[in-house]
Amino acid sequence: MQKIYRIGQIVPSSNTTMETEIPAMLTARQSIRPERFTFHSSRMRMKKVVKEELAAMDAESDRCAVELSDARVDVLGYACLVAIMAMGLGYHRQSEKRLTGRTQENGADIPVVTSAGALVEGLKVMKAKKIAVVAPYMKPLTELVVTYIREEGFEVMDWRALEIPDNLDVARHDPENLPAIVQALDLSNVDVIVLSACVQMPSLPVIAKVEALTGKPVVTAAVATTYCMLKSLGLEAVVPGAGALLSGAFTEERAMQSVEANYQGVWGNRIGFGQRPALLVVDFLKAYTIEGAPLYAPGVVDAVARTPALIEAARRASVPVIHTRILYLAENCADGGIWVRKSPVMKAMVEGNVLAEFCDEVAPAAGELVIVKQYASAFFGTSLAPHLHAQGIDTVVLAGCSTSGCIRASAVDAVQHGFRTIVVRDCVGDRHPDPHNANLFDIDSKYGDVVSREEAISALAREKTCP
Repeated sequence: MQKIYRIGQIVPSSNTTMETEIPAMLTARQSIRPERFTFHSSRMRMKKVVKEELAAMDAESDRCAVELSDARVDVLGYACLVAIMAMGLGYHRQSEKRLTGRTQENGADIPVVTSAGALVEGLKVMKAKKIAVVAPYMKPLTELVVTYIREEGFEVMDWRALEIPDNLDVARHDPENLPAIVQALDLSNVDVIVLSACVQMPSLPVIAKVEALTGKPVVTAAVATTYCMLKSLGLEAVVPGAGALLSGAFTEERAMQSVEANYQGVWGNRIGFGQRPALLVVDFLKAYTIEGAPLYAPGVVDAVARTPALIEAARRASVPVIHTRILYLAENCADGGIWVRKSPVMKAMVEGNVLAEFCDEVAPAAGELVIVKQYASAFFGTSLAPHLHAQGIDTVVLAGCSTSGCIRASAVDAVQHGFRTIVVRDCVGDRHPDPHNANLFDIDSKYGDVVSREEAISALAREKTCP
């Protein structure tokens, strides 16, 4: 008996392409493989591709996930790449986990694929390093998409914003225009072309043509979504005429289970905010933000720039703000122990060295507690834990650096000291996106919740948060 898979699609109300291109690919696959598919949709209201409508639309995705889980679909695809990316860096992970949770609450356990997460995964599978991107959005939203992709570890060498504000007009864009648009880009150092960073902009009919004209592999948001849906179903990710990612060329990667799928149902429970949060700002020191310094990290520079709004929100809500810094004995750094021997670059953290000073944008205000530490964790060898317990704090909200070092160590120790642990994704940084993203994934899976800055600010603004 042929297996029939139910494909669930969470679709913007004005989207007319996801329900044609993805079914077209899976129907084409039926000519070479035995599996069959049916398609089921639930819609979220959105007409104009602007940030305000995108955020309002995303709020409806939970309802859609529950509705589609009523039909016991086998996989859910969330069909708006820019809506996910507009919600904050790395938000696709949070969205996929939350929506899967909604299906579990409804008695199902349905994997969720977002087009944003699928594009990131597809580029990783293709081993892309340097890419070119075509998007239909207005320039500010396209810049947001480019930044999001860069934060996931890819170099965007060139990009084009078609600046089409109306979502129906995006669907009307003639795909035959895309080859000329791509040829106008600088492709000299590009590994992969993202022909359409939008599931609403038609591109399927010209993928093969663009690959032939440029000699480079092509992927689209719709192709990547189809790839990840097939992977989540445990099916061979192959579709005729859909470009390199679905050609069957990536055999080894196709056979590997994604880390998200591997962790699903085992790790990743949400803990949430408690009743009494405190904001802990870890080691936002000039050593990480002065260009040319050994510890300089562009990811930290970006995180520092995004953190003042979080700190101000905490202060307005009378949430304690606590800062940490690393400081050693100036004579010999003897109090740094083995860690300084392992990482002698830390010897710069002595009184009087500008590198050991707080960044001006996030410096402690008068009366705010400063914890001086010698090791990665803010808790190790300090009075932080007893101070928080004495204040009745039950939730530690973490910002600072570096994600793979002091943030991770502090997050692990926070939960071990009995605190709910929240890491604000947009307000932590590292030297490189790979350890940054890997450690955020691990923290979110095992030790606490990784949330966007907007979610953290909203939680801090509430008089009482959920237990």
